[in-house]
Amino acid sequence: MQRKISFSDRLLENFPGHYEDDNYYLPQGSPNGESASWQFDNLVPGLYRISGFWYAHPNRTTNTQVTVTGIEGDSDSQTINQQYLTASLTDAGKNWQDIGFYYVDENGVITVTFTNENADGLVVADAMRIERTNAISVSDVTVDEDAGTATITLTATNVIGAPFSVDFSTADGTASAGFDYTATNGTLNFSGTTENETQTITINLEAVS
Repeated sequence: MQRKISFSDRLLENFPGHYEDDNYYLPQGSPNGESASWQFDNLVPGLYRISGFWYAHPNRTTNTQVTVTGIEGDSDSQTINQQYLTASLTDAGKNWQDIGFYYVDENGVITVTFTNENADGLVVADAMRIERTNAISVSDVTVDEDAGTATITLTATNVIGAPFSVDFSTADGTASAGFDYTATNGTLNFSGTTENETQTITINLEAVS
């Protein structure tokens, strides 16, 4: 991981609560155009989860502009309120907020950039983490009228070499539970070591008189 800073190198050191007790910051009222970026390179193609940590405080900006580049679909931009942090996961003793899940192609580089455009508070560049994740694709439903079942197949790709589970449950759409089908739920367990490993969900269909 590399962090490239152009926040005039304003470094806050020995400050407990921040990641590794330091961070770069940009005060409110600083000229627009400053940025901080994290670059992750030498990535193998696949799906990646990007999460950020910042020390939330009332003096932080509510409108930090965050852009992720180097991903399929060109780029992704969003606004983050750094006065709060929603704990999507916990790692290295810190809570991390998900920025998103992104596909990386053979280019193998993802860059996350924070900018201060019209920021209404302190913009902080604390820490960013990345992990490769499994991707799950879901097939169309296959209906066996003779057996009275509908089957859905899930396929795991970009496996990362560790077991994982997927929880599922049915929900009404154009069909209604108890009339068109029998509601079901459960957990599918994947080995995480076999590319294109499949698991199936079977739903019992109700006989229509």
